[in-house]
Amino acid sequence: MFALDRELTSEQPNLAPVRLTMSNPLASFFIEDLVAFAERHPALELEIVVDDDFRNIARREADVALRRVKQPPDYLFGRRLCAVADALYGAPSLRTRPKKRLPWIGWQRGLEASALEAARLQYAPEARFSLYANSLLVLLEAARKGKTALTLSGASGDADPGLVRLSPAVLSGQSLWVLTHPDLSAGPSVRIVMQFVTDLVLAHQEAFEVGC
Repeated sequence: MFALDRELTSEQPNLAPVRLTMSNPLASFFIEDLVAFAERHPALELEIVVDDDFRNIARREADVALRRVKQPPDYLFGRRLCAVADALYGAPSLRTRPKKRLPWIGWQRGLEASALEAARLQYAPEARFSLYANSLLVLLEAARKGKTALTLSGASGDADPGLVRLSPAVLSGQSLWVLTHPDLSAGPSVRIVMQFVTDLVLAHQEAFEVGC
């Protein structure tokens, strides 16, 4: 139970629906907690929007965001929750392959791109891509099938049964932030969801920061 459970009860009327956005790896990592929250609090309708674009808050396409970033835009309101440690992941068949000979598929969009590109430059600076993808779901499936290496947070990567670590975890320089638009920050539903996300990430802080 999180602290907000003492505040949010099924008797509370008129709670507005909330759209919560996060990346694919974060949504996959937290899916059981998100389902449990919805089951405990049917009075608050929670919609998960899987994306990693700040613009969906600016355009009011989402109400609350969990984002991995060095520093969020100034026009958003929120809180830094924890640092993120990354490791290189791939299929078990890649475990013994030299890092410089790992396969790579290019990544062309989103906030996760910087971490993926940094790993590629570290392990395979001479790599030239003939295939790119703009979906992290596609890259994850390719990684499980041994077609690409992939940088993920230790928390997300270790939770994927189809992947193994190909490198030690190191701090990425990025952090997890819970964010909203300032005009929405005082709303009861948004405040409740922001507190839920805060409690949820802090409960897993060690996994994200240490990656073990």
